[in-house]
Amino acid sequence: RVQVVDLSNNPFPNNKVPIGAEFKVQTYVEDLRDPPVVPNLGVFSGYTDLLYETRHVSVIPDSTNSTGIQLTFGADYPAGRNAISDVAGIVDEAGALQSGGGPLGPNEVLLFETHFTADRLGQATFFPDPADLLPVHETSIWPSQIVDDLNDILYLDQTVEIVNVTPLVAIDVQVTDLSGNPLPGGQVAVGSQFKLRMTVDDLRSPATAQDGVFSAYADVTFDALRVTPVVDNTNPTGFDLVFNGSYPSGRNAQFAPGLIDEAGAIQNNNAPPLGSNPVTVFEATFTADSVGTAEFATNRADIQPLHEIVLNTPPTQVPTYQVTFGTTSVTIVPATAPLQNPTNSLDVNDDGFVSPVDALLLINRINTNDKLNGAEGEMFYDTSGDGSINASDVIRIINYLNDHNTGGEADTTGEGEDDNIVIPDERPRGLLADLALFDELGRRKHWQLH
Repeated sequence: RVQVVDLSNNPFPNNKVPIGAEFKVQTYVEDLRDPPVVPNLGVFSGYTDLLYETRHVSVIPDSTNSTGIQLTFGADYPAGRNAISDVAGIVDEAGALQSGGGPLGPNEVLLFETHFTADRLGQATFFPDPADLLPVHETSIWPSQIVDDLNDILYLDQTVEIVNVTPLVAIDVQVTDLSGNPLPGGQVAVGSQFKLRMTVDDLRSPATAQDGVFSAYADVTFDALRVTPVVDNTNPTGFDLVFNGSYPSGRNAQFAPGLIDEAGAIQNNNAPPLGSNPVTVFEATFTADSVGTAEFATNRADIQPLHEIVLNTPPTQVPTYQVTFGTTSVTIVPATAPLQNPTNSLDVNDDGFVSPVDALLLINRINTNDKLNGAEGEMFYDTSGDGSINASDVIRIINYLNDHNTGGEADTTGEGEDDNIVIPDERPRGLLADLALFDELGRRKHWQLH
């Protein structure tokens, strides 16, 4: 018999599985003989082909598992374990046998369980089917009987419906500077420190005064090749991690390379609800180590029910499929301050506009012939973002102004339009090219950043 359950081993109400949810298909065996007639009941060995519909669900791979998928055998069947997952739509020749002890009795016993993801709306059926490799994968019962007639074996399938569901809780992460402010342009320089904040939000609607998340836990993964948590030997976690005072109990966070494991806490009993807005659970300090994009992601905590997510009033354990787990990233740039404006690459003086002044500032800076060491005086000279300052940076501004010139006057309201800038080549066009400045710039070499 197969049974579809959530990750806490609870059947789904009305056999409806939320789309995107991870769930388990448990396969059980049971000796159906009449106990008064047969005193020693129990299935000694059991094997089956588990069939499933790839249109709606997919088995979760696991390279660390000998079967190649997330599959766990029942503790009562430790020997002869086998499952083949080479072909989508079937977990082939799956089963095991006892290695000792006595009969397991007349009740059903877990043979194995397999993890799946609900991928597409609709109905999905899981079929147990006879194993093919006989007599190696035969079914046998106590005391020593092989069940070789398939008519004596009852195979029970289960159908579930993959449906949309409303999330109840959001776990999310954000990166900030050390003062808790958003990072400008989502950037941080190599060697600088920043904070990672995990928040929790009660998404129920309409909001009430009794809303709030009573306990919140998650696993947080991060790019260990680009960032490292800051060590603090005075902190119980061993790192610079601070919990919000609103969550004073059950605090836990275990650091491993690339992971903050089982991180979270709970409110005190009888504490007032925290409301329906996002609430910080903890902040952890990191150091940016190497140039690139560092990703952070939240995932379900593994130790259940100890580290479950619980809502306030009424106290409600939130199943994983009704929790959205957020991600974020930070762009790590060279230690020399970025010379490209992260808001609008053409706005050299960061006054919120693209104007001829931006071109003149660049021209004057290039004419100094000095090496450039950063965004001097809060100027952003590298409009192309190629790590150097040269004539092409000026040309990008000139071409932009020409393209936005209406009625003889340049449209200088370039704020927020950076994503739409298209520079097909780096040759000057239009009236502003007649400034004769380009010829001068074109004869000059460019300077790399130092």
